[in-house]
Amino acid sequence: MNTPLTEDDTLLLSRVTIGRQPFADWLASNPPPDKVRAMLVKFMDKGGPRTVFARLLSERLGVDPVQIFTENWPRKAARLAADARSRGDDPHADSLHAALVALMFCANCGRSLGDPVSVERGIGPDCWEVIESQWRDAILERLALPEPTGALW
Repeated sequence: MNTPLTEDDTLLLSRVTIGRQPFADWLASNPPPDKVRAMLVKFMDKGGPRTVFARLLSERLGVDPVQIFTENWPRKAARLAADARSRGDDPHADSLHAALVALMFCANCGRSLGDPVSVERGIGPDCWEVIESQWRDAILERLALPEPTGALW
């Protein structure tokens, strides 16, 4: 295990069981990947992609916890990204937004994107009208697109 554990992590892990097995024993028993993924998804539903459980199980599977979280809960991922951005945790917000966009979900609200322009921007037409102007400008600069006008948007 490469994931560094704090005292709080160790204490939390000691309290959790899977079935009748302590979490650490269950993980040490080398469960099949499909069971590990199911547990990863279950733990991330409540705790998100940065919990000790998400880190350990993702490491076991060799997957990105942000990607798994975003695949399963795009709207939660969008809210988590907004919270991270408001706290100044831009790298975490950026990784969540990138995962949302890669899966064709709106980086602002987590709804699925249908039209090609929204997919390219990573922001749906409803959210495009309400996002902060700096964010809109940064997206337009990245894409080198003109400001949207008319019925196309």
